[in-house]
Amino acid sequence: MVVRVSILRTVSIIGIRINAPPAPTIPETIPTNIAAPIAMTLLNVR
Repeated sequence: MVVRVSILRTVSIIGIRINAPPAPTIPETIPTNIAAPIAMTLLNVR
């Protein structure tokens, strides 16, 4: 459950960052050391 919620949040953040103009709107609640591997995995899957 927690992992799925984290992945969904990461996907939503990635979608917002891709669609929106570049701006420092990354929430500090998600550690980059956890979000980065998840983002890389999702990007590699696609």
